[in-house]
Amino acid sequence: QAAAPATAAPVPAETAPAAEAAPAANAPATNAPAAPAAETAPATTAEAAPETTAKPDSVAAAPAAAEQTAATVPADTAQKAPDSTVAAVAPADSATGGFVADTTTPPPTLLEGTEIAGDIHGFLKLDKSPYLATDMLIVSPNMSLVVEPGVIIYFKPGTGLQVNKGQLVIAGSAVSPVTFRSAYDRPKAGDWLGVTITGDQRAEIRNVQISDAAVGIAVENGSMDIKDAKIENTSVRGVYARNASIAVSDVEFKNNPVALQVANYANAIIDRATFEKNKVAIMNSELAEAHVSSSKIEDNEVGLLNMANSLITFNNTEITKNGQGVSSAEVLAPEIIERVKGN
Repeated sequence: QAAAPATAAPVPAETAPAAEAAPAANAPATNAPAAPAAETAPATTAEAAPETTAKPDSVAAAPAAAEQTAATVPADTAQKAPDSTVAAVAPADSATGGFVADTTTPPPTLLEGTEIAGDIHGFLKLDKSPYLATDMLIVSPNMSLVVEPGVIIYFKPGTGLQVNKGQLVIAGSAVSPVTFRSAYDRPKAGDWLGVTITGDQRAEIRNVQISDAAVGIAVENGSMDIKDAKIENTSVRGVYARNASIAVSDVEFKNNPVALQVANYANAIIDRATFEKNKVAIMNSELAEAHVSSSKIEDNEVGLLNMANSLITFNNTEITKNGQGVSSAEVLAPEIIERVKGN
């Protein structure tokens, strides 16, 4: 049911009417018209890998009570336990005096690949895949990067792909998608920074799987077409667009704090997209415009978060089985209200 904005407690706060700053992706400044004072987005610093816990000694002394009992047994009747029995004793739990199994978890392992870093252009070819990004990958102005079908890039913590007024083409296929993911064998959300795109050259992205980033893709003062993609397990945003034009079609968003944010001065065309198990499926910010068609918004905490002084339309789109269908700062169109009755 539609609710007042004050009830959307689990949603990241947004200060109106201020404009938002892109979630931290280190995108360079551009000459685009100045926007209102920036809103602070959640921090996107990748978390450090877990520290290892030192294992306890493999053989520990028996509890004091057991020692006292053993001491009262006459020497001629007491028998020495075989060495094998001693070796099988589990480490002692100092808090309880009992024995516990060793549950120490080893740290995640860094995956291996062809190392790449810094300025990058031309083709990332399948025959050298997988790649391991050891530092930021930067597509400089007037340069182009083409990622071939089937290529996998592992990103170490603190790294990402930054398109600075260059052109990005991710040319995956249905049979051989491109994969951007954490460099750890046991990944977690926010392990790497994500992809940032700025500049006049429109990014062309298709058949890509992006996971474990802080922000999957951030487009600011730029444009992008993304098709047949999956964006999941981010720590801040799946896709973020500000002062940008984006077209999103046949994209699956799953397990993101905010799956898609259309921020200040952005225009988004969303077609045949699926939003599932996100905290917020679509966030339409002040001075933003979003048009959603033939999409499915299901099983999210909030289906739509709509701020004041914005425009959003829905056509043939399901909004069902969400914790809250819509939270809006202003009255929505009757067709949108009708579609959220199943929440």
